[in-house]
Amino acid sequence: MLGNILFWLGLAVSLVIGLLYFRDLGDVSQMLIQVKRKNMLRFVRNEYRLIAIGLGGLALMTIAHFGLSAGSRGFWWTAILLCTFLYGFPFIWVHVGLRNQKDSVRYYSIEEAKEYVSPLSQVIVIENHGIARAHPQAQLMRPHLAGNDEGLDGENVVMTYCAMANLGIGYTPEVEGQKLDLEVVAQHGNNLILRDNRTGEPIQQIYGFREADAANDTGKPVTEIDFFGNTPAGQLKRVETLKPGLFWHVWAEFFPHTDINRVERALAESVSTAHRM
Repeated sequence: MLGNILFWLGLAVSLVIGLLYFRDLGDVSQMLIQVKRKNMLRFVRNEYRLIAIGLGGLALMTIAHFGLSAGSRGFWWTAILLCTFLYGFPFIWVHVGLRNQKDSVRYYSIEEAKEYVSPLSQVIVIENHGIARAHPQAQLMRPHLAGNDEGLDGENVVMTYCAMANLGIGYTPEVEGQKLDLEVVAQHGNNLILRDNRTGEPIQQIYGFREADAANDTGKPVTEIDFFGNTPAGQLKRVETLKPGLFWHVWAEFFPHTDINRVERALAESVSTAHRM
């Protein structure tokens, strides 16, 4: 009886976490289902912890099967094969397949690059104090991060690129003087999601700040706010979380309630006023 409980409990834990891992960070899963942002961020923050729990469940099931003769061999093999795929695919894709090159990129002179890049190729250029680097789109689509130990004109600068939004942004990978250990973990809602491996915090490409650092909490509901950030609960400080050239469809994905000056509404109101007159 105890053996069967342990077997099925371990099976359930390992499969549930494996399914969530594949769903939230498997990337290809987004072609089939809508992955919620909060679920993805949860797995970004707790990837290794949840993997350990899931594999622990698999180990518990294996011990119960071989040590206590619980469960059938068919169920055990099925669970092993499923978990190998559910855990293995997203882990290899995130940590190997995306080819993190934040500090290992090799740059070539224009003369050398002519042999590999067509004059018609689209490139994203980053410039610092007159020193420029061009990143061909085809070379940025999979690593999403480009930089090396030399930096750009002596400064620690990396290029980030989201293939879904065709959005390239140069970063100094630091927050409040603390160096970030950046890794691309997913693309979601038309934009790139990175992780600072030093803290485990997700970083949205359009922010450039860790998720935990980008929030302005007043401790009270904000019912009114003016252009300068003044609210009944105090003034909200401005933070540099938006970058020039931000695409509207990326912003709208993460802030769907944002409203702007709507021509249709103004036109309808003017027509209504004209009729009343």
